[in-house]
Amino acid sequence: MYQNNSSPYSNNHNPYSNNNDFDRQRQQREQQIKQNYKIQAEQGMDGIVHSYLSAKRNDSHFNIDEVQKSAVNRYYNRYWSNDFMIISMIILIISFVASFYTNIAIFGILAVLIVFNSYSQTSYIKYFGNDIKINADEEETIKNLIFPNQLNSKTIGFLSVGMTLISYLVSLFSRPIYLDENDSSIVIKALHYFKINFENELFAYSVAISILILIFLKIYEKWSR
Repeated sequence: MYQNNSSPYSNNHNPYSNNNDFDRQRQQREQQIKQNYKIQAEQGMDGIVHSYLSAKRNDSHFNIDEVQKSAVNRYYNRYWSNDFMIISMIILIISFVASFYTNIAIFGILAVLIVFNSYSQTSYIKYFGNDIKINADEEETIKNLIFPNQLNSKTIGFLSVGMTLISYLVSLFSRPIYLDENDSSIVIKALHYFKINFENELFAYSVAISILILIFLKIYEKWSR
């Protein structure tokens, strides 16, 4: 039987094998870098807390170590807060689509608020300081030293509740803005197929804008110095 050993799809000449190996190696490198940054953040947090408590016991002035502070900030900016962005964008898409079917979509705003608090700087400090015995006041002081520019959690909470109520009121008086259900275009036909409520267009924008405001506030908090 004739066998073509020079087939471009043989095991020795698989055009995708090198790409798969490269992607696997890249993922491993990225995971290793992330783990290294996390270890450095843990060590930086330990160093800051112990130095602060030592200065407090000795009744001396505490100067935060900038190298340790940078390690803690780096992991927060590159990984911790990015998880919030990803989850919030998923909630944004789901809430926007759901807005064309039900006003229950307003709870997407509150869902993002919960995620906002779960990935806040306070939660971050609690996570890395979990093994260190410090009281709430000491934790707050250390957090303010590491993150001097923060958003007030109560303000964010009131803002989110306010935007939720406003979006609910908008749902009662919503109307089409750009979508014309009598249009014969392919897009409108597709939307008819999914049986969306065209009258909910303004409401959908209200929910999406409210969630985007929370996302932009997190971006501001992340990069403010």
